[in-house]
Amino acid sequence: MLWCWKLILVTTWMLHRHTGHAQEWGDCGGNITGQSSGFVHSPNYPGRYSNNLDCTWTIEVNEWEGVSLTPVSFNLEENFDWLGVYKKGVDNFISLGLFTGTNFTEKLVAWSHTIRLVFRTDYSYSEDGFKIHFEGNKITEKI
Repeated sequence: MLWCWKLILVTTWMLHRHTGHAQEWGDCGGNITGQSSGFVHSPNYPGRYSNNLDCTWTIEVNEWEGVSLTPVSFNLEENFDWLGVYKKGVDNFISLGLFTGTNFTEKLVAWSHTIRLVFRTDYSYSEDGFKIHFEGNKITEKI
């Protein structure tokens, strides 16, 4: 009978692990490893973020995968608050773009298994922030 409960617990864990909800990260930065997908959002999302933030998230998926970013919501103070996206190069991180206002590309794909998101805000006004879905996926073409 005990083996039956163990089987149920393991099966439930496996189903949740592979079909469950994606993890979310909303603290001001952090290292995200071992996740094939999830969400990153600005602190206090969906409320307004704070002023004078300097947040950095590093996302690392499987070595043979790239990372795609898809915005769920994106609204920063135009020209004063920004989100930088960088992919890991051989010796350093290479910029893929700086995004401000409501201007975030529909989908951004990096041919790198490690990316970095840097969120910086100024001392005054703030907006609703951002929520971005990340996913590791096999890349067939370099971008």
